[in-house]
Amino acid sequence: MLSIQSKQFNRVQAEYRILNRFCNALIREKNLLESCAVLKHEHGIEIIDCMNEAELLLEVQQEGAFERYEFAFPLRFKVRGHVRWIGSLQSFFEEVAPFFQLHVSDALQNELQNSVENLEMAYEAWEQKQEWVKQQLETNMMFFAKYKPNNLYQFFEELKRCTSFDELLYTESLVIEGHPLHPSTKTKLGLSKEEVKRYAPEFEQIVPLYVLLVHKDAITVTGDGFEKTLLYEVLPDLYETAYETLTNQRKQMGDYYPFLVHPWQYEHVLIKEYEKDLEEGRIIPIPYQLSSRATLSFRTMNLLELPYHVKLPVRAQATSAVRTVSPEITINGPILSSLFDTIYANEKELSQSVVVVRERVGATFTKNDDVHLGRNLAFILRESPNVYRKEGELLWVGASLTASNPLKEDEPVIVDIMRAYFETETIGKKEVFHYVAHYTEKVMIPLLQLVLRYGIALEGHMQNSIIVTKGGEIQRIFVRDLGGVRIHKQTLGKVVDIANLKEAVVFTDDRNEVYNKFIHSVLQNHFGDVLFTLARAIDDVQEKELWRIVAAIVKEYMVDATEEQKAAIFAAQIETKALFSMRIQDQAKSYLYTKFHNPLCAYINTN
Repeated sequence: MLSIQSKQFNRVQAEYRILNRFCNALIREKNLLESCAVLKHEHGIEIIDCMNEAELLLEVQQEGAFERYEFAFPLRFKVRGHVRWIGSLQSFFEEVAPFFQLHVSDALQNELQNSVENLEMAYEAWEQKQEWVKQQLETNMMFFAKYKPNNLYQFFEELKRCTSFDELLYTESLVIEGHPLHPSTKTKLGLSKEEVKRYAPEFEQIVPLYVLLVHKDAITVTGDGFEKTLLYEVLPDLYETAYETLTNQRKQMGDYYPFLVHPWQYEHVLIKEYEKDLEEGRIIPIPYQLSSRATLSFRTMNLLELPYHVKLPVRAQATSAVRTVSPEITINGPILSSLFDTIYANEKELSQSVVVVRERVGATFTKNDDVHLGRNLAFILRESPNVYRKEGELLWVGASLTASNPLKEDEPVIVDIMRAYFETETIGKKEVFHYVAHYTEKVMIPLLQLVLRYGIALEGHMQNSIIVTKGGEIQRIFVRDLGGVRIHKQTLGKVVDIANLKEAVVFTDDRNEVYNKFIHSVLQNHFGDVLFTLARAIDDVQEKELWRIVAAIVKEYMVDATEEQKAAIFAAQIETKALFSMRIQDQAKSYLYTKFHNPLCAYINTN
């Protein structure tokens, strides 16, 4: 049991961390504070209301690219000469927001409070993780390894030698704080506290997935055949259970296809909205469950008995979106996977640097072309990244590199990876510079190669990226989830035959869509986080110095690129959607954008 002091500390920290993201959104998305003056000076940012009656001082501890800030808390708020200290979202909404004409709906306030409460619970899970690590050091390590490693890299390697430890699955659970910039990072509306603890990845619970048999006349399946179903091939006992159930009901095996369903979706959505299909036998539950654990994306499950992950609809709001599965993605995933197989057959070297994790099967409910029912009964079966692992390699979900190290809480995980790489305890400026260059060459350049040569931008942000290391050295990058890919058809068509590809939202005739996807997902949401974290963790390291290294490597790689490509990647300013402004102003259908300086352009001459 946690002490009262520990619970209070977790609550305060959760308030501060979500408030930090909220204040970042205010500053980064300039259209939120149109009636205020925002003044930046050496040590902080002042927000002053137009009547000069109130000012909010945000003391900046660290500033990064894309106008990302780490603020000191509590915040200092001065109204008509009186100073108040703001340390929670509620006090911000009650005391600060009215002066700045910042109208945040009750629904959005509840969403943010839900994010705070779930982050507070996640901190409890973090303390349990630290206890688990200590137990492993006292038991397995002392018994098998005869010593206690104080390095997470060595800890993983030793644990793999003496247990059936899956470090990739473990790193999925290390990302306690979720998205580093989104104020709704931990929001899970629709789930009770008990359900959050049962299903969120940081709690490492085993989740039993349900299996339903769905009539073939009501579904579309891509990448698999009815006569030889992949799930039946790998699970003979599932086949036997399905056969027995259908025989008892005098139905034919060849008329039904197995669907995996998340238990939350089954309990809250399926038995209510598919009641008629259940009654009429189009959907038949069977007495079979499959053990799984949540990955970082929450509704994508690691199947514990099979070399597969499965992406499932869970109609609850996680961060700012309801997590159903688009029918289009169930079709595109297997088709795009075949496309990458063709590319790799032509270019062996590329397959050694960036691996696109194959999506083998996609299935969706298509009765009456009802998209709503299709989104809520669907799945994508994706190969486990472990399938691509080679001897001696460790796999890390990208976001875990910037998460806290359970062996050294005040340090990000990536620093211990660097210690393994350099075989030294001391990580200083020289080591960081060298490793950032190494990381850029192994992670950014392969993703950029796909953009420039094939017109393909993978969604290579921290949640989708898996960094593969050996002795701390990055071997290659795996990228999962093809739903957010953007492909320029004309560029791709010059290299491979695309005659059989169906039209889909992933294809575009506008190259800028491809460049923007790369800039947003790789430059801002991957490298922006890695470099910000390293600059915060290591003394004397300035983030702009790290961007200079990245920019120099990218420039050298692009020496033979077209002028259009150089202009896009090194554009002086880049645009991203102002997601939080759109939510506050309820403008989901007409986009708002924010412009940022491009850190690749800021530190290098592109001529």
